[in-house]
Amino acid sequence: MADSSQNQKKIENIFQKLEKEDISYFEYNEFSKPIPISKGGFGIVYKAETNDKKPVALKSLIDNTGYVMVLEYANEGNLKEYLEKKFDSLQWENKIQMALDITCGLLCLHLRNIIHRDLHSKNILVNDGKLLIADFGLSKQLTEVTSNSTSNRMGIIEYVEPQCIKCVNYVKDKRSDVYSLGVLLWEITSDRPPFCTVERDMLGYHISHENLREEPIESTPLEYQQLYQKCWDGDPEKRPKINQIYKEILSQSNVNDISEQSEDSLVNNDSFDNLNIQSCQSDLCIKTELVL
Repeated sequence: MADSSQNQKKIENIFQKLEKEDISYFEYNEFSKPIPISKGGFGIVYKAETNDKKPVALKSLIDNTGYVMVLEYANEGNLKEYLEKKFDSLQWENKIQMALDITCGLLCLHLRNIIHRDLHSKNILVNDGKLLIADFGLSKQLTEVTSNSTSNRMGIIEYVEPQCIKCVNYVKDKRSDVYSLGVLLWEITSDRPPFCTVERDMLGYHISHENLREEPIESTPLEYQQLYQKCWDGDPEKRPKINQIYKEILSQSNVNDISEQSEDSLVNNDSFDNLNIQSCQSDLCIKTELVL
């Protein structure tokens, strides 16, 4: 009964958004050739085509509302798969741009006081070489997060906030995303996922209580190494804020087409409304268009 009431409230919210034109509406027959390509804890993702042959991703949520999200289709899979296939051909400038893409996407979320709470390399998609943050099943406004949230007990252990392993009542916040980002920044420099050679049974304990972290990869620039080590510090208070991380990675990169004005628009809250949240210099994929 409670689930039925919650679904009804979701549907009412959707129609309110449609009336305000906050989201776009499509008929299901505007899409063809749906093929299932992925399944997660919150829904099934299909690849489909629009009537003008543009590929899109359709995410059918496991909530019985009858609505489907229309998302940008990422044509190169997730970051884990991408690194497995392309790592040997990636130069440092490619890796630093990948780091900038993810950091910029997370900055966009944090400026809206949204925390992702489930960042890992399978939730980062790659489209034409651009990295996109995806899968917002556990994302919340900061004001909505509680200590009894199921997200505190969910996630891939290698990327999970260590404080959540130590304390079941710990409330994830922006600093928890920064921890996960630190692991991703390391993973970009490696040809393997984190802790893939470590027994999983006690991995959470070793990470949270013994401060186990991956070793830096040889030839990683020292300033980049020091940055991700700050991000995954066991003490959340010592982790840098996302705008500091973005500015540091930007300073380490050789990206010439990002101006000082672009940087200012990203790190200042008042300028956020002028920012294209989809592209955000990194084609951030957080579309919320729905179809019936």
